[in-house]
Amino acid sequence: MAAPDDAPVAAMAESVLSSILARNERLGKTSRLLGRMCFVGQLPGQQQRQLLAWHKSAVAKLTTDAAPEGVTGLLLLYPAHFMHVIEVRTAPRRAVSARAPAGPPLSRPRRAPPVRRAPQAELSQLSDFAQQLVPLAAAGEMALEVRVLASTDDIPARLFPAWLSSTVGQHSGGSLRGEGVVHVPMPARIADAYTGVLKLGRALGSAKKADRDAMLNDLRIRHAAALPTQEVLAEVSQADDALAVDEFVDIFCRPIDIKLDREVVWPIETEIVY
Repeated sequence: MAAPDDAPVAAMAESVLSSILARNERLGKTSRLLGRMCFVGQLPGQQQRQLLAWHKSAVAKLTTDAAPEGVTGLLLLYPAHFMHVIEVRTAPRRAVSARAPAGPPLSRPRRAPPVRRAPQAELSQLSDFAQQLVPLAAAGEMALEVRVLASTDDIPARLFPAWLSSTVGQHSGGSLRGEGVVHVPMPARIADAYTGVLKLGRALGSAKKADRDAMLNDLRIRHAAALPTQEVLAEVSQADDALAVDEFVDIFCRPIDIKLDREVVWPIETEIVY
């Protein structure tokens, strides 16, 4: 009896990541993708000025590598919390790329294929920014309970015209869902807060440059419904539905370490049928 033809199976043995990279290459996205991340955290005391200076320094470092477009986004400083959305051109993720090595058909015992790790230089600049926030949150001097509300590696366009900041002050009014909403699940609260800031970015992007400063000073008046309230940020910054920045870095920003129960991965073990 002839051995089964495993060529079709071997042809499908490409990793999902390889397919994504091939698609990006067809679309001309081999050099830089546009990414966006959103963070929220607590302020221990009156630390708005210090946290603003830290963010300006961190953004300046990214701007050097992201030229000519630079970094765009919005930092909102509340009395006890902050929210930050950042957009930057970043290298495509190539953390792991595994191919099935050439060799005997898959019907024979086979060991796990080697995993090629990417150099640190290929990691996302947004990931680098998130990693800078880990020691900042751990020290607890300028920020506490820093969480990642959203992270997108490939967005169609920027919403913010530049990197901007605004000291919001006390803000308790306005709601994207309108009045009379008694209970909103936490994932929906997170989505509302993130969507609200993106609405602010669209409004700032459509305004003339000379009018932006006035808009930033009057966000509570002009865009009260879109501006997240301090009560929402207080809840979101402690919600388990949003990953803490150190957990996010461990899961998404570190090189993947694949651990197998055994070296032989083919043929697949069949369950014992009683």
